[in-house]
Amino acid sequence: MTMPVNNDPSVKSVLLLLLSALGKPVSLLYLAEPMGISQKEALVLLTKLEKQGHTMHDQSAGLWMLTETCQPAQVVNFSVGCFVEKGHAQHDIAKGLALLHNKDYLSASEALLKQVRSFIHFGKSAAAKTCLDMLMEILQGWSWHNAQADAIAKYVVLIRCTENLAMYLAKNVPEALALLSNARRAAASIGDVRSTLLLDLTEACQLHLSNEHNTAYTHAFLSRTIVNLEALADSDILSSTKYAQGLIYFMQGECKETLRCLQLHEIGIFADRFDYFSAMGIRTAASAACSCGDFTLALGLMESVRRQSHVQGNRLAELWSEVQVADVLMRMGEHHKSLKFLDDVFSSTQVEIETRLWIWGKRVLAFYYYQRNMITESHAVLHKSMQQAALYGQSRPYYGCTWLFDMLWSYEEHDLPRIPGYDFEQELSFALSGPNKMFRAAALRIRAKKYQRDGAAPYVVAETLRQSLAYAEAAQAPLELARTCLALAQSYEQAGSKEEANALYARGKKLFSQHLSYDGIPYQRRPNLLTDSEELAKVEALTQCLEKNSFWTQPEARIQEIIVVICEELRIERGAIFSIDNTGGCTCLGANHITSEEIGSLFFEKHLQRLKSINDQTPEIYNDGTEATLYFPFMSLEGSFFCMMLENIYLPDYIAHLSRKILDPLHKLLKQELRIVHETKKRMEFSSSTAAHKNKEAAARIDASKTPYYGKSLQTMLQEVDRVAPTDASILILGETGVGKEVLAKRIHEHSGCLGSFIPVHPSSIPETLFESEFFGHEQGAFTGALRQRCGLVELADKGTLFIDELGDIPMSIQVKLLRVLQEKTFFRIGGEKARISDFRLVAATNRDLQCMVADGTFREDLYYRISVVPFVLPPLRERRDDILLLAQHFIDYYTKRYKRKQSKISIAEQQQLMAYAWPGNIRELKSVIERAVILSRNGTLDLKLLVTSQTKERETVSDHASNKKTIYFDDFPSIEEMQKRYIKYVLEACKGKIYGPGSACDILKIKRSTLYAKIKQLKLDKTSRLYGEE
Repeated sequence: MTMPVNNDPSVKSVLLLLLSALGKPVSLLYLAEPMGISQKEALVLLTKLEKQGHTMHDQSAGLWMLTETCQPAQVVNFSVGCFVEKGHAQHDIAKGLALLHNKDYLSASEALLKQVRSFIHFGKSAAAKTCLDMLMEILQGWSWHNAQADAIAKYVVLIRCTENLAMYLAKNVPEALALLSNARRAAASIGDVRSTLLLDLTEACQLHLSNEHNTAYTHAFLSRTIVNLEALADSDILSSTKYAQGLIYFMQGECKETLRCLQLHEIGIFADRFDYFSAMGIRTAASAACSCGDFTLALGLMESVRRQSHVQGNRLAELWSEVQVADVLMRMGEHHKSLKFLDDVFSSTQVEIETRLWIWGKRVLAFYYYQRNMITESHAVLHKSMQQAALYGQSRPYYGCTWLFDMLWSYEEHDLPRIPGYDFEQELSFALSGPNKMFRAAALRIRAKKYQRDGAAPYVVAETLRQSLAYAEAAQAPLELARTCLALAQSYEQAGSKEEANALYARGKKLFSQHLSYDGIPYQRRPNLLTDSEELAKVEALTQCLEKNSFWTQPEARIQEIIVVICEELRIERGAIFSIDNTGGCTCLGANHITSEEIGSLFFEKHLQRLKSINDQTPEIYNDGTEATLYFPFMSLEGSFFCMMLENIYLPDYIAHLSRKILDPLHKLLKQELRIVHETKKRMEFSSSTAAHKNKEAAARIDASKTPYYGKSLQTMLQEVDRVAPTDASILILGETGVGKEVLAKRIHEHSGCLGSFIPVHPSSIPETLFESEFFGHEQGAFTGALRQRCGLVELADKGTLFIDELGDIPMSIQVKLLRVLQEKTFFRIGGEKARISDFRLVAATNRDLQCMVADGTFREDLYYRISVVPFVLPPLRERRDDILLLAQHFIDYYTKRYKRKQSKISIAEQQQLMAYAWPGNIRELKSVIERAVILSRNGTLDLKLLVTSQTKERETVSDHASNKKTIYFDDFPSIEEMQKRYIKYVLEACKGKIYGPGSACDILKIKRSTLYAKIKQLKLDKTSRLYGEE
């Protein structure tokens, strides 16, 4: 939102508050962009404030700050209120500053955190950085020592979110590390072990982004943290742990293990989540793929990120993906394509703001000149850019490639000045003492070159290279291994060991022939055409790969596996399989590095048009010289049409050079595999429909067995229930206690077709302090006593029915969370970070008047309307006189079988008594009466008269006691509490201490047993309740 700029005092006030919250001199850009105004407009405002004595300007540095005499609190008291009144508080910057002005620090932090995410999404990095600075300043200054536990928990979560965004923006690393110690102490004060460990993980990743990257200390700290997190066994943070574990492997130079751990073939890109761990996982996987020589995997992965980021409008994520694509292309020698991306990166970034992104691009540009043997130009680019980066806190930016060592060595060879931040000897020392096997191999290879230049003995050079070879083999890094083989071959050749030299040379060249790299003259090299034997071998290799997992059970996973195998073996960047209906509609069945968002965007329009136009069943290749696409069409036995699409955007020759000798047998193989998948899926769907039919029959049998329970008078309502049951509408069942609300809820579940379970919730039986944990679940270590992870009732109800009995007993604090779950079908466990999905059907029941509770403010109105979409009222038994005898006979039949008694009948007199009784306990009371009568029956004779009469007498006793009681309770004008105590004592005496059941104190007072016990204890009436012995 853009703020109004004129003489509006509120805008000036926000500007003053912004300067005050930042607490340091700031450039014009950092002030203008977050306020949504131009730098020119901001300058006009600041100049006016300078004339008024509020601001001052350091012209040499171009920075603005408050004067020492300026007191923002005095200046903006009126105007902040004015700003809010005018409706501009929708702008979270203004809202956050207003909250900060009112000393509501945590709410201000939440507003600013929201605004940081918004600014990142729209590519406003300067504004995001400004908000991040304020956010860290607030969180650093907030005192948590005397705060409540829930406020401390919110504070810890805010810090973790802030740290994540700081890493995502690659900014404020020193400040972020300082803030972590506060958060760790705060989490420990409330026993939050889980958050403490997650903070350790955050600190390890922050160190990885600091000057301590690629060092033994950072690696050891991260390894120790991962061990502790895995011991926690928290499924909610397994994804973050997975990314961190992938980073550990990458830090060790084990690139194949990195790819195996991350398994990013099937991902839906996380470009819009602004989550550092997922972004780190994607970039790490792409870098690992490059080090393994699998450039098509790296390009496919990053192209998917780039396209999805573009569709989402996340410009920052798009630029990060572009610079990594440029890096990959430069390693392959695709200079023209790489430089095109670098131009876009440099034109869209500023060194002051996106420093780390900018320096990565400059490194790649320096590498370009190095590849073209323009060493002086390469040195000039890197030297100047590193000087600029140091001005903005990036003295030794992170790198994950070994070609930097080669570049630094070339500068040494040409006697050029050392690069600021990347000192040649220091970087070699870090590599040799660090955990990265691949870096050690490269450092030893470069060290051998230095030894050779300095005139060291040949055996010293050879021994150093042999050590390098051992590390390269341990890392399974084929390109680094090839470079060392060639260097060692040259050393052996100079020493006269021709045979060993030839073997190593052949090994190195073979490795290079399998991968594209920057060695030699890569930009003149093109993939060679496969020979006939190589094409047949490729088909055989594909067949063997697909046969490795012939015992699959999930068709969707098998389709995914087929695409991944094809892409890996044929060096394809991206691929997908579509089904095409008679109208030309396309449905994606599985994809590799193509997301659903991209398929629905303009990026994919040309592919969809081609898929709709394909009629032939032979493979087709589209090649326009810049990119190539291969289509494999298939027809199932039932006539369904499918098509596999394989695309290379950056390496079109790998598709364009495929001949019919490989396409035809490959088409046949894929047709066979996909036909098996399609037929298997059909069989599974048939089995599923058969099972559903059997479940429907079972439900009908259950209904038949329960028909007497519902009686005759409810048949019309049951027909309505059966019509509503298959929908997902929320249902509210109203009725007195004991009328059968849960029985009706189970019927709804049985007719709904839900595959999940029926999960009943009884709020009155759960203490309020434990309700949230029981309802939503919790993570291990989320609070003191949370010794293990626990699934909540909402999570257990996924794909099933969640039945909440006595809905009116749910605490107000939980009602708002329940409303959110009903609206979004997502929730968080206590202490959890991952939003969990539970697709349940809600059925609620209550004996209370919810509309009155809404009027009294004890029940949320919005929740009431959300749950009462379809209400049903179960009438009390006294209003269903025609069903009493039917139900009584049903219970007699049931209990005579259960207790193996002689079949009993109800006499005419007993029938009249049953019909005349009021049944305050409804069906539950009738059931209990019949059960007791059957148990005590003799020779098939039931005696219900005594039971009913005794209940009547109990009520009459209470009534007599009330009529005979002459004591006046109001003469001394007692307090409400004293009056309550006297009345409860009076009822207990009248009931002779009977707490529960017909004619009991609970029955008269209309309160729950647990509530009455609490009142007895609170009012010290224990003696009265025990006066008459047991209930």
